[in-house]
Amino acid sequence: MPKRGITRAAAEKAVGTLRFAAADKVTAACPIEKGTVCMTAEGVRFETTEDAAIAVGSQWADVPAQAVEAGFTEDIRQNVDKMMVPKELEHAE
Repeated sequence: MPKRGITRAAAEKAVGTLRFAAADKVTAACPIEKGTVCMTAEGVRFETTEDAAIAVGSQWADVPAQAVEAGFTEDIRQNVDKMMVPKELEHAE
């Protein structure tokens, strides 16, 4: 089929913010390394794009993130409550 001057745009990675939360306020800083991968129940993976931490006395930290694979367009915010976090962050205290 002949092309008609239409060029497909390159796939981009979805970006947004992931909130890492502990059950209670933490008594020691809980580091979250750049590249930490979280996954939705559907298997879509997002990774943090910078280092962060849940600070002492806090219960959560918001961390910039992007989809691991380009082309995923669903809003991260729609999946935040369905994320599976790395095991070492599950019981932060």
